[in-house]
Amino acid sequence: MPGVLLIEAMAQTAGLLLPEGSSALLAQIKEARFRRAVIPGDQVRIEAERLGGLGELHRFTVRASVDGSPAAEAELVLAQTQATRT
Repeated sequence: MPGVLLIEAMAQTAGLLLPEGSSALLAQIKEARFRRAVIPGDQVRIEAERLGGLGELHRFTVRASVDGSPAAEAELVLAQTQATRT
């Protein structure tokens, strides 16, 4: 699995911790570390924790693992946007 897709999955997981009805854009990736390759057939477990925020910016620490072994970790900053309804 390419690292960019792993980061995207981690950002989407962190976005689930935002208030209902809002969406976010990935604003910053800090301290990303890739520990092992994720190959087809692997089940990836992603855990996110909100570290805090300032205004519409929210910081998260996110970890991805396969079979309990760390695959990737990063600190992500998401910029919250209000979802528009049409």
